[in-house]
Amino acid sequence: MARVTRRILLITVAVLLLVAIAITVAWVQSPAEYVPVVMDGRQQLVENPALLTPEHLDRLEVVLKRYGEWYQRTDATHLRISRSLSRDRDLLWNYTTKSEDGQSSGG
Repeated sequence: MARVTRRILLITVAVLLLVAIAITVAWVQSPAEYVPVVMDGRQQLVENPALLTPEHLDRLEVVLKRYGEWYQRTDATHLRISRSLSRDRDLLWNYTTKSEDGQSSGG
C-alpha cells in the first residue's frame, strides 16, 4: 500500500514538473509587444512609446529584417517581437536608434 502511494506521489510530482516546464517554454517563446527604447538625459535606457508611429515601424521593419530578427506587424502602430529580444534593452535601443537615424537604408 505504501509503495503504491509513493508511486502515485512520484507520478504526480513528475507530471506537475512537466506542466511547469511546458508553461515556461510557451511563455518564453511567446511574442511581446515592441516598445521603442531610447537614452534619456541621465544616460539610462527608457521606453518611449511616443515613437510608435507607422513611419517608425516601417523603418524598424527594415532594421529587424537586416539583422534576422523575428517580428510580426499586427497593425500600423503595433509590432510583435520575440520575448528574448524584448528583454534585451541594449539591443532594442540599438535597433530603435538605427530606425530613427535612418541608418536602416545605409550601412
